[in-house]
Amino acid sequence: MIKQFLAVSGLVVALTACSNQPTAVNAEQLFETLSGQWSVTDIAGEPVASYSKPRITFEQDGQLSGNNSCNRFSGSYEYQQTQLTLQSLGSTRKACVDGLVKQERMFMDSLPKVSQYQFAKTKLYLLDAQGQVLFELTKSQSH
Repeated sequence: MIKQFLAVSGLVVALTACSNQPTAVNAEQLFETLSGQWSVTDIAGEPVASYSKPRITFEQDGQLSGNNSCNRFSGSYEYQQTQLTLQSLGSTRKACVDGLVKQERMFMDSLPKVSQYQFAKTKLYLLDAQGQVLFELTKSQSH
């Protein structure tokens, strides 16, 4: 009986670990997982231009920075449980190639709407208050 229970428990844990369902993590895990540079692969359901992917870097001191396709931006972030707030977002204002203007505008318009996060496997999803995915990101490789 105990062997069957352990076998079933192990199977449940294994299946849960392989799940592609987004999950929330505790604050310490979030801090460790979130820190570093992330490449944006999708903004509001639209794939980003492969030749100029926006990037977001979450620093351990609560600061964030990155590139929105054409310009650099910076600000701060706060998190609590499944909530994530991005604040004080400033950006440089360099000219942008026509093909990236829309992507940059979508990126900057969506950042202040972020209020939640979810992880699924190797992806980070930043969502609005209604749970709609604003950004899909993948962790950039360390060099």
